[in-house]
Amino acid sequence: MRNPNAKVGEREMSELVGLLEKATQEPGMLKKVLSDILTPAELREMSARWQIVKHLAKGESHRAIGMDLHISIATVARGAKALAGTSGGFREMLRLAGAKK
Repeated sequence: MRNPNAKVGEREMSELVGLLEKATQEPGMLKKVLSDILTPAELREMSARWQIVKHLAKGESHRAIGMDLHISIATVARGAKALAGTSGGFREMLRLAGAKK
Protein backbone atom coordinates (compact mmCIF):
# COMPACT_ATOMS: atom_id res chain seq x y z
CA MET A 1 0.00 0.00 0.00
CA ARG A 2 2.91 2.34 0.57
CA ASN A 3 3.32 4.50 -2.47
CA PRO A 4 5.95 7.23 -2.18
CA ASN A 5 4.12 9.17 -4.89
CA ALA A 6 0.77 9.11 -3.06
CA LYS A 7 -0.44 12.58 -2.25
CA VAL A 8 -1.44 12.16 1.37
CA GLY A 9 -0.35 15.00 3.54
CA GLU A 10 -1.32 16.80 6.70
CA ARG A 11 -4.67 17.95 5.29
CA GLU A 12 -5.72 14.42 4.40
CA MET A 13 -4.59 13.06 7.76
CA SER A 14 -6.50 15.81 9.55
CA GLU A 15 -9.60 14.91 7.56
CA LEU A 16 -9.27 11.25 8.59
CA VAL A 17 -8.74 12.15 12.25
CA GLY A 18 -11.84 14.36 12.14
CA LEU A 19 -13.91 11.53 10.72
CA LEU A 20 -12.57 9.11 13.35
CA GLU A 21 -13.52 11.59 16.06
CA LYS A 22 -17.05 11.71 14.63
CA ALA A 23 -17.13 7.90 14.51
CA THR A 24 -16.54 7.80 18.26
CA GLN A 25 -19.84 9.63 18.75
CA GLU A 26 -21.90 6.69 17.47
CA PRO A 27 -21.83 3.35 19.31
CA GLY A 28 -20.16 0.65 17.24
CA MET A 29 -19.18 2.97 14.40
CA LEU A 30 -15.49 3.27 15.27
CA LYS A 31 -15.06 -0.51 15.33
CA LYS A 32 -16.66 -0.76 11.89
CA VAL A 33 -14.49 2.00 10.47
CA LEU A 34 -11.28 0.59 11.93
CA SER A 35 -12.17 -2.85 10.56
CA ASP A 36 -12.58 -1.32 7.11
CA ILE A 37 -9.46 0.86 7.21
CA LEU A 38 -7.03 -1.58 8.82
CA THR A 39 -6.11 -5.12 7.93
CA PRO A 40 -6.77 -7.72 10.64
CA ALA A 41 -3.01 -7.82 11.33
CA GLU A 42 -2.83 -4.03 11.71
CA LEU A 43 -5.78 -4.04 14.09
CA ARG A 44 -4.14 -6.80 16.18
CA GLU A 45 -0.90 -4.79 16.21
CA MET A 46 -2.70 -1.68 17.45
CA SER A 47 -4.43 -3.73 20.13
CA ALA A 48 -1.09 -5.24 21.20
CA ARG A 49 0.46 -1.77 21.45
CA TRP A 50 -2.33 -0.68 23.77
CA GLN A 51 -1.81 -3.77 25.94
CA ILE A 52 1.93 -3.01 26.10
CA VAL A 53 1.20 0.54 27.28
CA LYS A 54 -1.18 -0.68 29.97
CA HIS A 55 1.40 -3.17 31.27
CA LEU A 56 4.14 -0.51 31.22
CA ALA A 57 1.92 1.89 33.15
CA LYS A 58 1.63 -0.75 35.88
CA GLY A 59 5.42 -0.79 36.14
CA GLU A 60 5.89 -4.29 34.74
CA SER A 61 9.26 -5.25 33.30
CA HIS A 62 9.81 -5.50 29.57
CA ARG A 63 10.60 -9.19 29.93
CA ALA A 64 7.38 -9.91 31.87
CA ILE A 65 5.30 -8.01 29.33
CA GLY A 66 6.91 -9.86 26.45
CA MET A 67 6.24 -13.20 28.08
CA ASP A 68 2.66 -12.32 28.98
CA LEU A 69 1.75 -11.00 25.52
CA HIS A 70 3.98 -13.44 23.58
CA ILE A 71 5.90 -10.63 21.90
CA SER A 72 9.56 -9.68 21.69
CA ILE A 73 11.25 -7.44 24.20
CA ALA A 74 12.15 -5.17 21.26
CA THR A 75 8.44 -4.69 20.57
CA VAL A 76 7.89 -3.80 24.22
CA ALA A 77 10.79 -1.35 24.05
CA ARG A 78 9.18 0.37 21.05
CA GLY A 79 5.99 0.66 23.08
CA ALA A 80 7.93 2.17 25.95
CA LYS A 81 9.49 4.68 23.59
CA ALA A 82 6.05 5.63 22.26
CA LEU A 83 4.72 6.00 25.80
CA ALA A 84 7.59 8.36 26.58
CA GLY A 85 6.91 10.29 23.34
CA THR A 86 6.22 13.97 23.23
CA SER A 87 2.63 13.88 21.95
CA GLY A 88 1.32 12.39 25.18
CA GLY A 89 -1.40 10.44 23.39
CA PHE A 90 -0.82 7.21 25.25
CA ARG A 91 -0.65 8.99 28.60
CA GLU A 92 -3.95 10.70 27.82
CA MET A 93 -5.51 7.38 26.79
CA LEU A 94 -4.35 5.85 30.07
CA ARG A 95 -5.96 8.72 31.95
CA LEU A 96 -9.21 8.25 30.02
CA ALA A 97 -9.16 4.49 30.57
CA GLY A 98 -8.58 5.03 34.29
CA ALA A 99 -11.47 7.48 34.48
CA LYS A 100 -13.84 4.83 33.15
CA LYS A 101 -12.97 2.27 35.82
